[in-house]
Amino acid sequence: MDKILFNGQEVKTFTLKNEHIALICSNYGAKIISIKLQKNKDSYLEIVGGYDQMSQYLGGKQSFGAICGQYANRIAKGKFSLGGKSFQCDQNNNEHCLHGGKEGLYRLMWDVIDSDDQNIHFRILLKDGHMGFPGNVAIDFYIKLDDHTIQLNYTATTDADTIINIATHSYFNLNGFGDILNHKLLLNSDCITPIDNTCIPTGEYYLVDSTPFDFRESKHIGKEINVKDEQLIFGNGYDHNFVLDKRHSSELAAELIGDISNLRMRLYCSQPGLQFYTCNWPGSEIEIGKNNQEYKRHSFVCLEPQHYPDSPNQKHFPNTILRKNEVYSHWVKYEFDWLK
Repeated sequence: MDKILFNGQEVKTFTLKNEHIALICSNYGAKIISIKLQKNKDSYLEIVGGYDQMSQYLGGKQSFGAICGQYANRIAKGKFSLGGKSFQCDQNNNEHCLHGGKEGLYRLMWDVIDSDDQNIHFRILLKDGHMGFPGNVAIDFYIKLDDHTIQLNYTATTDADTIINIATHSYFNLNGFGDILNHKLLLNSDCITPIDNTCIPTGEYYLVDSTPFDFRESKHIGKEINVKDEQLIFGNGYDHNFVLDKRHSSELAAELIGDISNLRMRLYCSQPGLQFYTCNWPGSEIEIGKNNQEYKRHSFVCLEPQHYPDSPNQKHFPNTILRKNEVYSHWVKYEFDWLK
């Protein structure tokens, strides 16, 4: 990749590799820009979307491989109250705040604290008031390869009460090409948090039973994506937070299978929700990605472990307040295998 500077710092890439997985990440946005799974001795399958040149990540429309925060997903009108004070965050998604604003974690340079062949530790310090959020916030992000798994860990601390919600935004295609409509997906969820026509949760819970949102048994992603359902219309496809069933100890959130590759990805996480997004770009919109591929509508699926969107304004949603002297800590694990 080409060398490039951002805010006076060199944008670098780092490769983690074991006998099954090769992962490339960057200090710009702590982005995961490549995940390749070894098929045989001389063959790897690229399973995430992205660009060939780092300069494209700086100007690209899509958040390929991003770490989203300080508050991932949306905050209605960018407003919330905390400790009797009102805060106004950057409104970068029409009238709402999305993924922490236009200079969220995905648009910033991170420090690399330590790295080796199978591990890397990123850190960033957000100053009080950055994008409208209170507190000086220190965030650590760890990536680890272990056999057939990728483990992500996030921790954060603050010197003043704040809100926080960190999520990963990798764009998966387990075939490595084409669309994802015939990928099979299982989601460990009985309900979603329905949205209005601006993608803000209404505050209700919507049972998935007998709806296009029922993925409790594995089915093709595209099976019901074009059903005339109000929620699918509002999301222009699937772009919804699924409430994860935490009654069982396995922490399994999702299982995705490439219909051509027979590659299976199991996703485990500690967070209470998962954003399921089918890359609902306008039909005419094309993004040129890796190896000059044309990325079109439904070329990828995003499965983003998270707290619920707009939780600071929905008091019955799981709490996203991080208090002074407390530690925010969450993890995500991707487990891969090849089906016969």
